[in-house]
Amino acid sequence: MESFERLFAERGHAPLRLDAMKVSHHGSRGNTTWPLLYRIECGRYLFSTDGSVFDHPDDECISRVIAHGGPGATICFNYRCDRTEAWADPALARALDYTARYPSSEAGGLRVEL
Repeated sequence: MESFERLFAERGHAPLRLDAMKVSHHGSRGNTTWPLLYRIECGRYLFSTDGSVFDHPDDECISRVIAHGGPGATICFNYRCDRTEAWADPALARALDYTARYPSSEAGGLRVEL
């Protein structure tokens, strides 16, 4: 947050506009906070984890991103695994107005064009 605060001070406190944001620490609930999310404008969030080590991403982090991302936010996962599968539910995606993207194979990896 200190780095962001310096950047905002240089830019006149305007929200930082991003084409995509790689969510920190694999989507840990402790690292992607409301104060951070309120300081950016972004509609595409990238989660990089297979969930095998720390059981990330945390549902709370994904929920924050969807709530902040605004209508039509896209959450991108580089693996389709137990920790990310629930977000593929079409009814949930419609209700919360987001899109979930996954790799086309089990090997993982997702290409995101900006």
